[in-house]
Amino acid sequence: MATPILPETPTLLTSFDDGLLRVTLNRPERRNAMSDEMLVDLQAVMGAVRDDPAVRIVVLRGAGGIFSAGGDLKNFRTMAGSQEADRAAVVRMNRRFGDLIEIVDDLRAVLVSVIDRAALAGGMGLAASSDVVITEPTARFSLTETTLGLVPAQIAPVIARRIGVVTTRRLAVTAARFDGIEAGRLGLVDIVTEDLDGALDSVIADVRLCGPDANAFTKRLINQIGTMPSAEMFDRCAEVFADAMLGEEAAAGIDSFLKKTPRPWASGSDGDA
Repeated sequence: MATPILPETPTLLTSFDDGLLRVTLNRPERRNAMSDEMLVDLQAVMGAVRDDPAVRIVVLRGAGGIFSAGGDLKNFRTMAGSQEADRAAVVRMNRRFGDLIEIVDDLRAVLVSVIDRAALAGGMGLAASSDVVITEPTARFSLTETTLGLVPAQIAPVIARRIGVVTTRRLAVTAARFDGIEAGRLGLVDIVTEDLDGALDSVIADVRLCGPDANAFTKRLINQIGTMPSAEMFDRCAEVFADAMLGEEAAAGIDSFLKKTPRPWASGSDGDA
């Protein structure tokens, strides 16, 4: 399997093996607060592998035992406190997070975020953009922006997409703090467990059983739900199904099922036929 060509990323650690790309937010001294440089680095990495068939799974974690405390407030203060504060520059800085989410939405690979200790503000939004989110019961979550006189602008649509507009609004205007168990109840996270690594290994094994092309088709199709009238959506679904069924991957998958042999893409898993 080919190895993806990854950019230099001073604020991230990356490693790749057997279709699995691990990306680690690496500013532990700042609780992995997302600086402008980190957002640029995340865009660069996700953009580099967006359509790469060699990358089947991307795992996102934080160094130092914490996912992310959100945006870098020192950066915000420097930008806002400058005598030459430039509103257009602030708009561009904030929009950069949206640029990242657009890339993540189009990511061919399955994105899994593992939340240690805390995912606050922008960190919570970044996690919510993932296909699968794993956390521990005692992890802390909060949209803290409004306590600082700020607005959870770019992340609000991402959170609302996961847990609904009404709940997102409540969490934003109260800056409610809640734990991993409540995050699971709200649907913000998918798996709540004391054994983060074990849960991650299980998710990776499950994803490896799925056809890479089928997952890519499925993700992009689901992202289009609600963007067009029902009749047009069902037409689109039929077209995507036909593309998949007539492709080489489906032929190999159906053939292996009927012959009770392992799927050709199921390397690294213990899946049955």
